[in-house]
Amino acid sequence: MSAPNFTYNSNIPLSTHNPSVDQPMMEVNNNSIAGYVAVDHVPFNTSGSGWHNQVTFSNVSTQATPTDPVSILYTKNDAAGHPQLNFLNSQNFTNTFAGNGAVLLLGGLIIQWGTGSTTGSSFAFPITFPNNCYSMVVTGTSTLYTGGFVVSALSRTNYTVSRTSGTGATGYYYIAVGN
Repeated sequence: MSAPNFTYNSNIPLSTHNPSVDQPMMEVNNNSIAGYVAVDHVPFNTSGSGWHNQVTFSNVSTQATPTDPVSILYTKNDAAGHPQLNFLNSQNFTNTFAGNGAVLLLGGLIIQWGTGSTTGSSFAFPITFPNNCYSMVVTGTSTLYTGGFVVSALSRTNYTVSRTSGTGATGYYYIAVGN
């Protein structure tokens, strides 16, 4: 689907013109407004007028930088060329979709994930949670490890994962939730 293009005549009507001079341009403006509104909304003179049918975004290569308290919702293609819905807030949070990554969800919830290969030390999250890390879940990367893990020293910036017991490989996956 190609993007619609609407004609709009600025500064119409002009106070120095006879209304009959501006009438054709006023009609173009009126029709453009009705068409513009109907792109993603229920059209005028229809039950539900003004409600959204859908929301259509232009795909952008770079997003604008919001200023507080503005947030921006936009689409951008992923590496495979598929459009992805992104949310950017005034903290300039950028979603990172990698082995260790983070995503900001609508409403301000942040989910981070990653892997680790050693335990007993403090590790940094991919990004700092602005307010708090509420919970973190850890699971082993190998069935050769026979024990469990415990998360301690959980903060906005880092965490500690330790083995509770067991033998074998100690690699782990984690997912953390905060805001």
